[in-house]
Amino acid sequence: MGLNGSSVAKGAADIILADDNFSTIVQAIRKGRSVFQNLAKFLVYILSGNVAEVRVKALTDSPSDQPVPP
Repeated sequence: MGLNGSSVAKGAADIILADDNFSTIVQAIRKGRSVFQNLAKFLVYILSGNVAEVRVKALTDSPSDQPVPP
């Protein structure tokens, strides 16, 4: 569709191939899945660290540690 498709077909399509080779879309899908997996791994890493930090902070801060007003 990239080289031979009409402008109407290109406007209605979600994906437009730069060339008429189907392996291009297969490679793009593989790269897209890889990016998505890496993003999911990053979010799990960041959120797990933040949850642990909040738990430690909540357990170590007790109301008795607050200074007594004069």
